[in-house]
Amino acid sequence: MTYQIQFLLISTLLLQLACVEPPKTAEEVLELYVSSINQCDCDVALELSIDEAKDGLLYLVESGCIKNQDEIVSVTCNEGKNSAQCNVRIRKTASPNGLQLGKYTYNFGYFMKRVDGEWKVAASLKGLTWPEEYFNTFIGRTDSVENYSSFDAFYTHFIADSLFQISHIQFPLEGNYSDHDGQISWQRDEWPLIKWDYKAELKMSNDSITILETDTTFYISSLCEDCGFSFWMKFKKIAGNWQMIGRQENNY
Repeated sequence: MTYQIQFLLISTLLLQLACVEPPKTAEEVLELYVSSINQCDCDVALELSIDEAKDGLLYLVESGCIKNQDEIVSVTCNEGKNSAQCNVRIRKTASPNGLQLGKYTYNFGYFMKRVDGEWKVAASLKGLTWPEEYFNTFIGRTDSVENYSSFDAFYTHFIADSLFQISHIQFPLEGNYSDHDGQISWQRDEWPLIKWDYKAELKMSNDSITILETDTTFYISSLCEDCGFSFWMKFKKIAGNWQMIGRQENNY
């Protein structure tokens, strides 16, 4: 009887394990990936990663992983057919930019690919490095642009200062990121920072660049005829301040 009970218990356990479904959606995969890294369960994270993300994990394994108590607040993804752009909000203990030690909420961006029908984490995306609590104090900031001698002077500041940049964008923004997998709208908390210096590109690039400028508007577009990438940006002076009102990127 004892052996029969043991056999039944083992059979039940194996059946339960067999019924546990692996993560299917991009959000589920990414949440497991991040939580595995937090707990230094790098073998699981490696199974869920490819490309740059996997290379970064291998370096983490070699240099030594340290567990942390970071809390995953939310995971959201904009899924295309075979790719997804995701955002993970994480609550962690820190003292950012001179603020007192405490719990702060950070946003981290990730790019995912579908490989053989399964979602994999391919790369982390560069974005703002300040927590929401610090960043929110700058929303709606109205720095005067009266001292800017030209749009060029404003744009130099725009690409050099991430907080200045995000506070000079009118959301919801016209345009989106578009590729073979679909379209992704621009979001404030998932904003890929613009570092492109069009003045330098005008001197060095062979791309087709168009600029239309007035005292209160600025439009620029660029087309890479050989690589299939194109984009445009629109700016407008509103209440004396330059604001970005449109951004379109096409990658085909």
